[in-house]
Amino acid sequence: MLKLAKDKIITKLDYEVKNLIDELQVFSQINSTNDYLLNDKTHHSKNLVCITDQQTAGYGRRGNNWVSPDKSNIYLSVRWYFSEEPSCISALSLSVAIKIIEALQSLGFSGIQIKWPNDLFYNNKKLGGILIERKLIQKNSQVVIGVGINCNMVSDENTNNNIKQNWINLSQCKKSDEIKEINRNLIISQILNRLIPMLDNYHLQGFISMQDKWQKLDFLYNKEIKTSTNITGITDGVDDSGALLVKTPTGIKTIYADDINIQRF
Repeated sequence: MLKLAKDKIITKLDYEVKNLIDELQVFSQINSTNDYLLNDKTHHSKNLVCITDQQTAGYGRRGNNWVSPDKSNIYLSVRWYFSEEPSCISALSLSVAIKIIEALQSLGFSGIQIKWPNDLFYNNKKLGGILIERKLIQKNSQVVIGVGINCNMVSDENTNNNIKQNWINLSQCKKSDEIKEINRNLIISQILNRLIPMLDNYHLQGFISMQDKWQKLDFLYNKEIKTSTNITGITDGVDDSGALLVKTPTGIKTIYADDINIQRF
């Protein structure tokens, strides 16, 4: 695939989005886009975007290794400052996932779903993931949102040894006939065009405004699951805080953070 090009990404950004992003940085290689923004001390109180062709130390939820080969996928992080932490910050990963899927749908991709709490799935295989990390900076809430999406990753010894679940590329997903290639620059632009305005208004609108959209994209809905804390039941969507609801013989259980294993489709 072609290298990322900063000018091509910026050209496709909406005017509003260009004004809301203080700086967009594109690298050929970096250890981790999330780590870079979390440790950046040169751009205080600024909303930044970091994108790279390759990560040498990419990581996902619980610090798991994120395989990041050169010019194969999308590795994108956004650092956003909230003057006050939104009350619904726990549902932010769900909101981000919805906006990513809306961007992909606008480009002609279909059938992509969200596996609670932070994965993109297609045809029962992982397409991508979202990692949100937070810290307080002088009473302001700094959020770094990492997005990884498989585009044209090759199945080789590296991927087979380091990815422990079934995965799929965007190039293998259902798409309109107009899509002739996976254009990472264009995809990134469209993701930012939907993600940045949502972040700018999140303290006002939160997750509740998107809860109906979530229900249509919910990969786990009505599936029999077992959590890593041994709760077994049938999933029943999420509440307005983004917590997973599970119907069990003793009633509805609310899951705020857990690993989910599907027992039966």
